[in-house]
Amino acid sequence: MLVINTHVHLGESRVTELAFTEAQILAPHETEGVDVSLVLPIPHTVPDQKAAHDRISRLMQQYPGKVFGVMDESPALEDERYWQEAERCFTKLGFVAVKLHTYLQPVNPVARFATKVYEVARHFKVPVIVHTGPGIPFSLPALQIQRARQFPEVPIILAHAGANIFSDEAVMAAELCENIFLEPTWCGTVRMKEMVTKIGSQRVLFASDAPINAAAQLASFRTIGLTDAQLEDCLSRTALNLFRLPVQS
Repeated sequence: MLVINTHVHLGESRVTELAFTEAQILAPHETEGVDVSLVLPIPHTVPDQKAAHDRISRLMQQYPGKVFGVMDESPALEDERYWQEAERCFTKLGFVAVKLHTYLQPVNPVARFATKVYEVARHFKVPVIVHTGPGIPFSLPALQIQRARQFPEVPIILAHAGANIFSDEAVMAAELCENIFLEPTWCGTVRMKEMVTKIGSQRVLFASDAPINAAAQLASFRTIGLTDAQLEDCLSRTALNLFRLPVQS
């Protein structure tokens, strides 16, 4: 069964001091059977992630079909520069999604400055991955309801699906908006099973966030009583459709 990690970070944070290397990202490909990884920069409070995007692009070139990039630029960057970097990421580098980190960048997702993230996603026909959970109030899942209704053609993925404490709210948002998807890193197994039961396996995605979390997250998905079809949805089929990945299932 194909396994796609839809959210894993590369680089070193100037905020949390977390650091993840290319070798750490690729290790689960060997040890846990991960086939594809969607790689994001670690977000900073200082805008301009061009160098981080270039680093991901180099990894993509080294491992074609195994690694895909996700743009993660602060909306604090001026509109023109943000759009220029988006153009580069999606037309030249071949990235497949855009990230909005409400906590570490930080930004209010319903504020004017954040609108360009969703506009970029609509223009380039890619999903938005939004950090939810730690970092309230900006990271509250319910704030994405307004954006989902404003941009109904844009898939919005709630990274961490509220991170357990706000998971009920994340599920509620997904129940209200069909273009909201859940990615439950750092959620407990009971919450993960509830998500699949309530909104369906076609809208739940596997990810690790930290590279070393891949084994634990895979074990969670594999032990919560999903059918083979549901498990395949969560581990790969939903991601293949959502990110339009040129990968054989």
